[in-house]
Amino acid sequence: MYKIILLSFAIFACSVSTHAEIRIEKYSSVARDNSGNTAYEEKHEVTFNDRQVQRASTKYLDSKGQVFGEMTSNFTKMITIPDYDFKDLRTGTSHGIKINGEKITLWNKTSDGQLSELDFFKNKFAEDTLIVGCQGLHYYLIDNLERVKEKKKVSIAYFIPGKLDYYKFTLRLDREDDKYIYLKLSIDNFFLKLFTSALDLKYNKSDRRLVQFSGLSNITDDKDELQNVVINYKYN
Repeated sequence: MYKIILLSFAIFACSVSTHAEIRIEKYSSVARDNSGNTAYEEKHEVTFNDRQVQRASTKYLDSKGQVFGEMTSNFTKMITIPDYDFKDLRTGTSHGIKINGEKITLWNKTSDGQLSELDFFKNKFAEDTLIVGCQGLHYYLIDNLERVKEKKKVSIAYFIPGKLDYYKFTLRLDREDDKYIYLKLSIDNFFLKLFTSALDLKYNKSDRRLVQFSGLSNITDDKDELQNVVINYKYN
């Protein structure tokens, strides 16, 4: 029997103190479209308890510096699929995920307040499937780059609350050099393949930070259409 890969939380006890170290990390990024123009910017603030991610907030800004979207995530129940809430201030819509035990609830809300929900259950996913949502894949990779390198290939079910569904991906080690690890996230969904064939991730080996992302964005453009971007990250 194959088991679903679920990342459990460990509470790390300090050998000299009963108090955990709370650390806040801030970083930013710029997403550029296929023409090299700024599509949007991101401002991230992440809270860690020792080395374990706890919460994150992200603000999305347009090319004029105006905030058009906000997302808050809570990783205390599950790292790969946090409870999260995304608000699109341009359209008045929102979506997110709620975790309650084995139940994963995807939800979205229209601009007039109409709420739609759909439930999935962790134990319905089989054969070494990594189930992820929101920024959960990133924080999984921070702690599991070596595991991904060893496995060479990881099957992923990626939850998309805006669609009340999940899409299948395959994560592979693309290559590595002295400084970076390059991962490729291949899309197994026919519809998404019409826009891009894969997502590319570049991680720094020394600090395990995401350096660059390229591929289909989870943020739509001003016409509410899917867009491909290249995102470069800068850490404070």
